[in-house]
Amino acid sequence: MKILHSFTIMILSCCYFVLFFSCQGQTPAPSSTSVIQLSNHPQLFLDDYLIAKKQNLKRVLQRPTKHPSNPLIIQDRPWERRYMQMYGTVLYDEETNRFRAWYMASEDDQKTPNTYICYAESQDGIKWIKPSVGRIELQGHPSHNAVLAGGHGLCVFKDTNESDPSKRYKGLGGEILAFSPDGIQWATEPFPSAGENDTSSCVVQWKGEYLAYIRNQESWKGSVQDNFRAYLCEKPFLKQTIREAAFSASPDYQHWTPKETILKTDLQDGYPWAQPYGMAVTPYGDILIGVVWFLRLDPIKNNEKIGVFDTQLAVSRDGRRWNRVANRETFLSPSDDAWDKGRIYPSTTMIVKDDLIYIYYTGSDTRHGEGWGQTSIGLATLPKDRFAAMRPDSFNFEGVLQTKPLLLSGAELTINAEIGEGNIEVELLDTKERPLPGFERSHSRLEKNGVLRYNVQWVTGNQSKSIQDAPARNPIAIRFFLQKASLFAFQITAGSNDQPNIEPITDNPKYRTPYEIQNASFCEAIASDPENHNLYIERAELHAQAGNLTLALKDYKKALRLNNQNAAAYRNYGKILFLKGEDPADTIAAFEKAHQLDPDNEQILCDLGLIYFGAQRDQKAIDTFTQAIQLDPMESYAYGGRGIVYYYLRKNYDAALEDFNRAIQLNADEFLFYYMRGKTSLNLKKYLPAIADFTRAIELDPNEACAYKMRGYTYNLQQVEDQTDADLSKAIQLNPVFTSYYLDRGLSYIRTNQFQRAIPDFSKYITYFPKQTVGYRNRGLAYFSIQEYNHAIEDLTQAIEYGGKHIHYLLARAYALRALASQNEEQSRLDKEQALSSLELAVENGFNQWDRLKQDPCFPQFYDDPRFQAIIAGH
Repeated sequence: MKILHSFTIMILSCCYFVLFFSCQGQTPAPSSTSVIQLSNHPQLFLDDYLIAKKQNLKRVLQRPTKHPSNPLIIQDRPWERRYMQMYGTVLYDEETNRFRAWYMASEDDQKTPNTYICYAESQDGIKWIKPSVGRIELQGHPSHNAVLAGGHGLCVFKDTNESDPSKRYKGLGGEILAFSPDGIQWATEPFPSAGENDTSSCVVQWKGEYLAYIRNQESWKGSVQDNFRAYLCEKPFLKQTIREAAFSASPDYQHWTPKETILKTDLQDGYPWAQPYGMAVTPYGDILIGVVWFLRLDPIKNNEKIGVFDTQLAVSRDGRRWNRVANRETFLSPSDDAWDKGRIYPSTTMIVKDDLIYIYYTGSDTRHGEGWGQTSIGLATLPKDRFAAMRPDSFNFEGVLQTKPLLLSGAELTINAEIGEGNIEVELLDTKERPLPGFERSHSRLEKNGVLRYNVQWVTGNQSKSIQDAPARNPIAIRFFLQKASLFAFQITAGSNDQPNIEPITDNPKYRTPYEIQNASFCEAIASDPENHNLYIERAELHAQAGNLTLALKDYKKALRLNNQNAAAYRNYGKILFLKGEDPADTIAAFEKAHQLDPDNEQILCDLGLIYFGAQRDQKAIDTFTQAIQLDPMESYAYGGRGIVYYYLRKNYDAALEDFNRAIQLNADEFLFYYMRGKTSLNLKKYLPAIADFTRAIELDPNEACAYKMRGYTYNLQQVEDQTDADLSKAIQLNPVFTSYYLDRGLSYIRTNQFQRAIPDFSKYITYFPKQTVGYRNRGLAYFSIQEYNHAIEDLTQAIEYGGKHIHYLLARAYALRALASQNEEQSRLDKEQALSSLELAVENGFNQWDRLKQDPCFPQFYDDPRFQAIIAGH
């Protein structure tokens, strides 16, 4: 049964067939004719929400500057020996005029180590102390700065609206909610929406509610058949579920909605090897800014841990729908050959103070999954409001940006801009996009306002106007003209007699996701009728569709306790068990119970047959598919499923071919049947039928890399060089991170003597499989074939180190030819010694092709050497 469990986890992770988007929904921008009431906050250009038109402009991401004194907080306490990291928060407390930090540390190396939330503080944000304020018990350390045990990745914020002084500081991390009067003494409660949440959490107050940003690792959808197709078609897969960024909302910090994915990766990111690991969210005026940190895994089969981190920016106006910024460009990344070269991830919250944005972050000298190494906390900064610039795409022409119609209230229009030798002109427009008299661009003037900003005035003769002189209560659009300049933000600042508009009026300020709305409706219905099993089933289906499998499983269990005669519920319950990788015995039992309750349902039998196949119970699988065929002789998937079992488990290719033939007769439009029949014909050495089937599979689904790979492989056996190259290259284009395709193409180049073209493919393979013989062996052979003996010797030596004992003969040939080519007598002598030593090792490891050795053109120079003669005589 363990086989099913590992197999299930493997195939779960290859659910590449699901449509993945960069974000779950995009923040809708108002039309160019809708009117937006603007607040007095800075208006950043991280998205196009306020933009009606733009010309010759591009959005340019600004990257933070790392502090020269980094790292600022280091591992210097015994209870930080395993690691210390900014799985936590840095805040600036205006009451005490201090920077305050809560970070995560661990001392022991147990499988499930003890973790602590520790406290540090600073007057200037640069020099930090770790006061001994900890009151929890820390074994062996009577004096320390650990303030909370557990609380994985605790986010801390100061709730200025809280009436209970004991809950003035709030926190959320892992599976707990935390409360404190001072940030030092903490009480905790369970966080009901945690699930898999072993990352740095983040929680913010936003528009009258609390939003928690946490991890989701339960995102699989699709049928059992879909999952098996993904496995059979060689999709990239991992051993466990894909990480995603999720959120949960609460009106009172006690009752939380089920967590829901709000950001995940797609093929553009490099899915599934690129995964959002966490999201740090900061309220910033009218928007939420997220710093999303991505784990970019080495694309190696079954790798779920080893990789590097980088970060991107995302922006939201409702907390639920998020847009990536600046075409997903990297925001903050590791530094080469520095203390943070291995990994990097931010504090939960950015700090804005004195026209500067503070971003504290963890850095490590090791990559994720390769040990903790030395972990420390550093600082990166940005000028205030300068996350992204609108800048002319070509400096030869001016750029133009026009806002949507705005309702304004304030005294001054201020722009955050970098002008240098350029200029920015501004004009105000009426609802018909006509310049307002006196507010044309020709009258605009910029007045320096500090280091980052300019006030905009309009001057006619001796008269100067500001934006407060524009017609009141009428919508106004602002048009900016940029000449060799960058515009970061604009702001309508409140006058001394103005009441600032803190909350802007947007199209949909109380947006709720469909999942939130439907779940609330089901909860209300269940509260009114708690014994209605159908309501639990319907809510379970909602949870499953949203990827919240733990809650789906819980509801199915409740439904089945209320009514244990529902076959469909058992089938769906079994599917969730299967997707979650739960106990294989429970998965099989659920499907068997579904079949018992509905014995004439061939679809249940087809699912059950695949489950048996995953458990390598081949006879049970064959019998189950056969039973489905007896129930419905026209059920193509029963024949296809049985053919798969014959192919993979029985290696009975004749029987498999017969079943695939019948499946195709019944269903001529199923990609998988042609793909599997092609593989079967290939094993039977029926190359032309195999090529025909792979071609038909490609016609049915031209985006499946595996079909191109298999057709290219078959063409290679037929020595059709051009088509081999075209198909394997197409497979790589469709799936550029699946490194085995590079190995296949490199081998095809070797077979056709295209050694120079083979080398980059083997190098790509070696990048992700640095300790496997096959990449080094073949690259060494390619170098040998183009007479680059130095590189050949390096690679073949490396291949031997990783277990390639059969490679000694190839290495001997490389040394022999380098000795022959060398102009240095001493080097030639040493290479001859190495060649003979490698020949001796080859014989020790089983080499016995003596006729080949005697005729090998690499070795005539050794015929009179006693060691060579001894090798020949020894056989």
